[in-house]
Parts: sequence; C-alpha cells; structure tokens
Amino acid sequence: MPCIASKTFHVKPPSYSKDATDLQWHPLTQWLWDNSRDLAKEALNTPYIQGILNGTLSPDEYGRYLVQDIPYCYADQETFRALVSRTDGEMKTFLEGKLKSYVSYTRELMDWWKLNDSNSVIQGTAVESYINYKKLVAGKMEPHYFLIANLACERLWPWLAAELKKRQQKPNVYTFWITDNLSDHAARETEAYLDNHNPSQPINKQQALEVFRKCMSEEVAFFKWATA
Repeated sequence: MPCIASKTFHVKPPSYSKDATDLQWHPLTQWLWDNSRDLAKEALNTPYIQGILNGTLSPDEYGRYLVQDIPYCYADQETFRALVSRTDGEMKTFLEGKLKSYVSYTRELMDWWKLNDSNSVIQGTAVESYINYKKLVAGKMEPHYFLIANLACERLWPWLAAELKKRQQKPNVYTFWITDNLSDHAARETEAYLDNHNPSQPINKQQALEVFRKCMSEEVAFFKWATA
C-alpha cells in the first residue's frame, strides 16, 4: 500500500518533471533538500528500507510500521482541518486540497486494516514524537512551516523508492512498495506552492531548514522503530 506521499492531491499540479529522479525545483525547496541529503541517506540505510530492497523485511515489521501510519495520517488530517479554519485565500484553497486527500487516504488505510478509527491503534514512541512535533509547528508557526514539515515525508518517500528501483537486482515480495511510492506528485505540488506563493510574512530559511531536518530525522526514527 502506498504512502500518503505518493498520492495526488486535489490541487493543480505544477509543470515539473514527473520523474522523482529528475528534479527541477525552485530555490527554497531545492535548498531544503540539498541540506538534508545526509538524513535521506540515513533513511535509505535503515534496516526497514534495506529490508524492502532485499526482500528480507519481516512481514510483522512491515505491518507494524504501516499500522502506525494511521494515527500519523489522522493527526495530520486534523491539523489540516484546523489550519483551513484559520486561513483564507490561496492558502486556504491549497490546504483544503491536502485535507481532502488525507481524509481519503486515512479512510483507505483503516479499511485496509479493518479498523474503525485511529483510536484502535496504540501509538508507538516514534510516531508519537513525530505527531507532537508537527502539532507544535502547526500551533506555533505560520501555516507555511507546516507545509515544510509535511514536505519531508512527501519528498523523502519517492526519493527512497527511486533509489531502491535503481538498486534492486530482481523483484521480491516488496517490489510493490517501490512501484507504489515512485510518484512524487504530492511533493511537487507542495514545492510549487512554497516556491511561488508570497506569504505576508517571508519564510525564514534557517527556521524552515530546522523544521524540515527535524521532520526528516523523525522519518528516520520512525523507520528504525519498526525494526527495533
């Protein structure tokens, strides 16, 4: 089952490359990624991602991670809903598009695992930490910073899938994970918005990088938790 990062949201996509291996970004999002490649490589080398590459990941560990994605996506869904209620104009429209996709994807996840709601899942320490940090960003900073926090997942997953596709020598039971997560539509939508929209308060690049790298670190910790 693909991650939310691979989903196409209900906003007009930018005219960027469709291939995650051929990135054409504007300065801010390019800069954020370029200064976080060390964390992307750390994620790539986690036992979870290497287990997907080699077909050696335990099904229990695969499911352990995916089930935890339910409270994560539900929390993001609620955050997007809160942000929609306190924004207007282009930002509100963009956030509404994200919210629609999170509602759809979260429902899809719960139907897949035959769960009633996110309360059916006990949060692990990794997802709890990740959720709490993103809530802090949404509550204390301008909405743009929450989009930057969210971009960490949206950009990392298709990059991981593209890297695994290059490295995988023969198909295995997890090849579907690679195929399902290659799309970077969600990332390109967010990148286009951040790079082209002029907020009333200019984005502080150093603060943006701190948020982006923290969420990249949370992604790494989440992968490591699944196989600990």
